[in-house]
Amino acid sequence: MARFLSLVGAEDATRVRSAALRDATVVQLLRAVDSISANIAEGYSRFSGRERARFYEIALGSAREAREWYAR
Repeated sequence: MARFLSLVGAEDATRVRSAALRDATVVQLLRAVDSISANIAEGYSRFSGRERARFYEIALGSAREAREWYAR
């Protein structure tokens, strides 16, 4: 789910970046979307299942945050 939202958010973020919109909502949306893939990648590199799950949980939280910012 987080990976899907990351891809959808990344497409929208690319459009927003190209439009050069920089208000607070857009900045927060971009940060949340960037955080999704970063936490998935970091979690994937962890050997401990507990650590991996923690990073995946953070990524899911970022996906939920991005969804809320996107809805605004």
